[in-house]
Amino acid sequence: MRYAVILAVAAGILAGCSDSRPDGDELHVMKSAGKCGYIDRDGKWVIQPLFDKAWVFDGKDMAPAQTEFGWGFIGTDGQWVITPRFEAVRKFSEDADLAAARKDNKFGYIDRKGEWAIQPQFDLAIPFGANGLAAVIQAGAWGLIGADGKLVVTPQFDDVVFDLSGDLIGAGKDGVYGLIDKTGKWVVAAAFEDLRGFEGNKVAPAMTGLWGLIDAKGQWVAPPQFDDLFSVKGFIQAQLGGKWGIVDEEGKWLAEPGFDDLYAPEGGGLAGARLGDKWGFVDGKGQWKIDPQFDQVLGFGKSGVAAVRVGKSWGLVGQDGKWLVNPQFEGASQSCS
Repeated sequence: MRYAVILAVAAGILAGCSDSRPDGDELHVMKSAGKCGYIDRDGKWVIQPLFDKAWVFDGKDMAPAQTEFGWGFIGTDGQWVITPRFEAVRKFSEDADLAAARKDNKFGYIDRKGEWAIQPQFDLAIPFGANGLAAVIQAGAWGLIGADGKLVVTPQFDDVVFDLSGDLIGAGKDGVYGLIDKTGKWVVAAAFEDLRGFEGNKVAPAMTGLWGLIDAKGQWVAPPQFDDLFSVKGFIQAQLGGKWGIVDEEGKWLAEPGFDDLYAPEGGGLAGARLGDKWGFVDGKGQWKIDPQFDQVLGFGKSGVAAVRVGKSWGLVGQDGKWLVNPQFEGASQSCS
């Protein structure tokens, strides 16, 4: 009874008096007095800070949130769509419309009603990708499953690169990495010391001593020459001599290495960049669009708003760098914990 009463009271407080449902892209996770909630771009609480942890909303306006009873999912009106009862959850995949969830220390996948679509049976599970597969650990090895929960690739790999957007998947075995197809067959033999996903690009970072870029056939497009290398759709950042810059898909510098750190944009937009101990934002060629002035930054979302920290407080800025919400919150993130 206590569980039901608390959930009912929380739902009433969260929903407020309005029947309108805001767009999830316009809500930003913030922390106040040790609890997580959601504000709009004016800094007003749309969903009061009542959660221990919370994530951003997905494309169908559902967000994972945690209370003392476990993890569940809320809607943009703040009411529970899936009541909190899981030990852990991940966001819903836009491709399979399933979310990984853990119960009794095993992972399975739930649908948007909170029902098990794939029974909990895995030691670890990651979201489904655009290729219709998800990577799971069973009996200490990585394999791949389809949306019906059946094994497509028997667990046999020591590691799988968490990029399931295309037909090729990075996999590691016996300390070396290569590329497998969706049936688990090696397309590019395991010969690299490390490998990262294509992440929407035509090339993937690979390492043999130093980092370079390979194509889908495993051929070097940019030979090993970088100290570190990360790829996000439309953006590749490279480190050389302790400094970060931006390269194209041939490994040519778009922005010479001169940044102390870079925070790659998700799905395009401006990238966070650090000089010394201050962060600002640059475009894809490394040109400053917002001068370095913040102590910490998070990426711009679809709404064109970014959370930034000055001192110990977080606020929101627009792409012109002007404050939309003055710094006043104790925490902010794509996840709040």
